[in-house]
Amino acid sequence: MIAIFSLLCFFYFRMMFLYRKSWISISVHTVVNTVDTVSVVVACRNEEENILNLIENIKSQNFDIERFELIIVNDHSTDSTTLLLQQESENWDKLKVINLEDSISGKKNAIRKGTKFANGEIIICTDADCRIEKNWISTIVNYFSEKNIKFVSAPVVYQSGESFFSKYQSLELLSLVSSSASAINRSKATLCSGANLAFRKKEYLSIPEQEFDNFKTDDVALLHYFKKNFKNSISFVKQKQAIVTTSMSVNLLSYLSQKMRWISASKWVKDTDTILVSLLVYGLNLLIVIPVIFLLFMFTVRNYGDYNELVYVFRNYIFIFLVLVVCFKFLSDYFFLKSVLTFFKRNDLLIYLFLFQIVNAVFTVVIVPLSFLIPVKWKDRKL
Repeated sequence: MIAIFSLLCFFYFRMMFLYRKSWISISVHTVVNTVDTVSVVVACRNEEENILNLIENIKSQNFDIERFELIIVNDHSTDSTTLLLQQESENWDKLKVINLEDSISGKKNAIRKGTKFANGEIIICTDADCRIEKNWISTIVNYFSEKNIKFVSAPVVYQSGESFFSKYQSLELLSLVSSSASAINRSKATLCSGANLAFRKKEYLSIPEQEFDNFKTDDVALLHYFKKNFKNSISFVKQKQAIVTTSMSVNLLSYLSQKMRWISASKWVKDTDTILVSLLVYGLNLLIVIPVIFLLFMFTVRNYGDYNELVYVFRNYIFIFLVLVVCFKFLSDYFFLKSVLTFFKRNDLLIYLFLFQIVNAVFTVVIVPLSFLIPVKWKDRKL
């Protein structure tokens, strides 16, 4: 146990150290892209409450109106989304609406369909329930001034909330976004969010149909494709103007469902960097959860007869071990996240880090195996 603990701690701190170094060194692309045309492609299903706000955000972009278009792919919506899109397309000639035929469904296929109809050389994707700043397009497209860049990931944050649950979700998402950004900057990309990414249309459409059909996600699978086939072609946009804001889970059940949906797709991942990072993080979380379970059991069963004294000593050792693991992980995470939260202007979240890492460890250890056993659904569809 001590040997496993030491190894996990060493590799985890090393990872956090490298992530912090990488995060700080992420460069900002300042060369203005005045050449490439852009198509914003959005897949939507039953988004009557959000889609008009997104369209207004796109209309308000500080970008040459002659160089971009908005393509919204309607994935068999059953609410008033279809009607709203039809009305908007009649009022704005830069909006194209594509309704998927019955034989096609899912976000991955919707993005593919929209890209085939796109006129832009650069495809930027976001989600229908997201909110964006007016310089979003111009900031992202600048990164494609470098011809070797073929895929760009950009930050996603949650809308601010005052409850502990909302602060927990915000801290968790910022941890994922920043660690993913750091990995990209080290040319060891692991994750990205389909709510804020971009790619070159030419390379995307060159993906063989058979290989594309094997993609299990619209974002991470695509990221790994570019990582595998185009060396040093991925960049992260560490600029506030590129941030996309999205809504967080409204309750614990929806949060758990979302996490299970994200994790369930990981069983198809074959990328070595992603697998190693996942195992390392999960292993360290196990070192937190297992002692907690032991301690809860020992405090529940108070009488062990002749073994009371031995159990008492063992319980103390487990408690000390738990404190060491939690403190180590807290210091490692704090070392990395301090600079991250400063960038996002969310230093207020640091005071919750110690408690939240314990809660997150429990959620992670429990949800991961459940994600592989329980069928996951999204908007009435099995994934």
